[in-house]
Order: sequence, then C-alpha cells, then structure tokens
Amino acid sequence: MALPLVASALVLSSCAATVDRMADAAGRAVDRQVDYRTDRAVRSAIDGMFDAGENAVRCVFTDQACIERAQRDGAPVVMTDARGTPVDRSGTPVTTANAEDAVVRAGGPGVSGVDANYDFVPGERALFEEDFSRDNVGDFPRRLTFREGSMEIVSYAGGRALQAKTDGEFDVVLPETAPETFTVEIDYFGNEDYNDFRFFFVGPDGERAGTNAIVVDNYAGTGVGRLVREDGVVEAVQDDRRIQTQTLPIRVMADGAYVKVFVGEERVANVPNADLGRSDRLRFELTDVRQKPIYFASIRVAAGGRDLYGALQAEGRVVTEGIFFDTASATLQPESFAVVQEIAAMMEEHPDLRIRIEGHTDNTGDAASNQSLSERRAAAVRTMLTGLGIAASRLESAGMGQTQPVASNDTEAGRAQNRRVELVRL
Repeated sequence: MALPLVASALVLSSCAATVDRMADAAGRAVDRQVDYRTDRAVRSAIDGMFDAGENAVRCVFTDQACIERAQRDGAPVVMTDARGTPVDRSGTPVTTANAEDAVVRAGGPGVSGVDANYDFVPGERALFEEDFSRDNVGDFPRRLTFREGSMEIVSYAGGRALQAKTDGEFDVVLPETAPETFTVEIDYFGNEDYNDFRFFFVGPDGERAGTNAIVVDNYAGTGVGRLVREDGVVEAVQDDRRIQTQTLPIRVMADGAYVKVFVGEERVANVPNADLGRSDRLRFELTDVRQKPIYFASIRVAAGGRDLYGALQAEGRVVTEGIFFDTASATLQPESFAVVQEIAAMMEEHPDLRIRIEGHTDNTGDAASNQSLSERRAAAVRTMLTGLGIAASRLESAGMGQTQPVASNDTEAGRAQNRRVELVRL
C-alpha cells in the first residue's frame, strides 16, 4: 500500500537527515584522523631535529621564564600554544614544512626566536634616516659627509645601498647634539672575512667625543659586535657568522652611560659604564675592505624612548616603531617581540585601557591581497598580546590595507612608512 504523500516526505526527510548525520560524523572522523596524522607528522619532524639523549623542554611560546630556564640549563625548547600544539614565534601552529620554527636551540635565540635579552626598542623621534633611495645610482649620498674612500650608491636587493669598495670614512650629521637616550639602526652586509666598521661621536675638532666606539667586525667570518675603548679593552663580544652571507640589522640603544648592542636577534654587548660622549656628528670608519665590497642598506639615528600611554592619551593613536613582518606574510619578525612586550606592559599598568590594532600596507600588489594581509598582521599582534596575558576583550584588530597611506608610495622610503601597525585608543 502506498504511503500518504506527507508520510512519504517525512520518511524521506528522516532518511536524508540520518544520511546527513552519518556523513557529518564520517566527515568529523576523517577530520580528526587528518588532524591526528598532521599533528603526529609535525611532532615526528620536531623529534627528528634532536640527537639521541637530547631532551627538549616544552614551553608555551609566551612563557619567557620557562624558555630562559631551559636556556640556562642548556636544553633546547619546543614552543607550543596553551593546548600543547607546536607553534612558531607568533603563536601560529607549524607544519612539517616549517617545524623548525617551533624549536629554540640551547644557547641560541630565546623567546619567540629572539635572544631572551633582546629588548631593543627604536627611538621615537628620527634625527637622521637614510635608505639611499633619494639619490642617483653611482652618486655618493648627499645627506652623508664624504671624507675618504671609494663609495657609491648601487642597486641592491630590490632597493639601493651604499657600497664601499675600499677603506673609507663618512660622517652622519645630526640636526642637534644626540640626547642622553638615543638609538642607532643600521642594516649591513659584510660580504667577506676580515673587514669591519666602527662608529663614534666626534667633536668640532674631529676628535672622539668619548673613549668608546661601536665596532662590527667580520674578522675571520665571525661577525663580532662589540664595544671597545681607545686602549683596546673589549667590553663585550659575541659571534654571528651570518654577517658574511646576508644583510643583518645592527642596533644600538644608549641611555646615558648604559649602552646595548644587538646584531641580528641577539644582544652582543651590554655595558653599564660606556663612554660614547655626545655630539651632532657620528663618524663611520671602514677598515680592511679588501677583495669584496661592503654594503649599508639603511642608517637611522633617533632620539630616545617615548611614553606610549601618554601618546595614546594625548593623540588617541600612535604608530608603533619596531614591529616588522616577513615579506608578504603575517609572521612577526623576532625583533618585534620587545615592542609587543612594551605594549603588553603598558596595558598591564593601565588595566582600563582598550585598544584597536590596525594593520596598514603599501600599494604593492592588488588591493584585495593587501587588505587581507593587513588584517592578518593586525590579528598576529593581537594574538601575541593575548599570549602575553592581555585579555582578548581589551583588544580589537582591523586591517586598513593600502587605503590610508601616510607617505607617497612612489619611493621605497614612503612605502616603508606606509607598512605600519598603529594602536588606537578605544
């Protein structure tokens, strides 16, 4: 006997729902199986990075104390999120292709891929900035003062750089005497063994303003960053051989007599009683430039720190200095961690403060891709802040893409200014 039409529909609907539930359950089972296999493959890839008998310590990626303890004990670290999933320095789960990003080697960089002592924060007020984009290739930069040597601007890594083929000297002239608190940022490629450069303040008579100089030495490929006295006493020293094969950021942070020097993601000098002196002229000496040239991709000198909270209260928004991402990616570069920590500390000190994190890009590429990239970058900063203990309810993130430039996109310097992260008080 045929079932009534309504009953038939109910039976069919019930059967379809049962089939859908079975399909959903099967799909979830497949998803769980895929997740399990993926997780197992990642863990296996990480395990394969360690020698027999080498025991890694698992630390949540924002737990600096855990990572520092492991570093002191000489143990490697596997960074995880709160659920135990291996993650990279920004808290993003790793895959088998980049599993090494979850590992911090014993004696190597610390939290989030950075030396646990990396605390460089760029100065707020720029006194001098040069990326060599404003002058012609083949010329000597007009904003530097030439003293001696063979130096010229060349095309370099998609931009421009100052190339030195011989020993030489040039001066960076500031609009005022450097303050007690200042920073110096240099992107430098040493290119071969034995060359080095040093910089120091000089007075009107051309003599050093203090008894110390900052030295970046590629002697025998070691890439040493150090602070030395006139009598040759080395205050601090550390090796970084990468300086012979790639452009590395050299950073100096001075607060009175306290001076710190950073090469790459590591602090290489920490001197509480340095005598750099102060003046309005910073002299660069290039020595032992032999068969291969050396390159300066950028130089920036800036006046000391700022009151981040005060700026937010006064202006309602601030542009952060020192938050950087991998090219065309939302992965935070290691040196960004100190700045994010500074933001977290401000929010801990002011528990009623709420902020929106805004990501901005230049106009390279298409607008839709830039919009997505800016959203992901803002979200990455928010994720790191929540990992540092800031409640998610106090944080918003938004991407502005290329819609709000603060400088012309016609030059690399302008595009660099447009690639930024801003904090907005809510």
